[in-house]
Amino acid sequence: VYMSLAPVSSLVLALGFALQLVVYTNQFVFVYDPSNDTGGKMWPKFSGYVVVCMIISQITILGYLGLKRGVMAPLIVPLIVATILFWRFLSLQHFRVAETLPMP
Repeated sequence: VYMSLAPVSSLVLALGFALQLVVYTNQFVFVYDPSNDTGGKMWPKFSGYVVVCMIISQITILGYLGLKRGVMAPLIVPLIVATILFWRFLSLQHFRVAETLPMP
């Protein structure tokens, strides 16, 4: 399954690494003052983006396996449900508790 997706993902990853090389080279040449530190306030948004990307990738692999008439395709559905439940747990429990922690 992953063998047929590898060339596509390799091209995307190569483009991403090339872009990171340009960005990090610029960051090493010009040192910026880190006064724009958010103190961890971006973490809830970032973790939400990561979970959404995980769900999109799981739906994509479910569709791919379904098109290939794979017998393992229905086994992806509980994984998607577990990911959505984890995202719900993060939004309801973790961030509610993390809001009241003292900032150093």
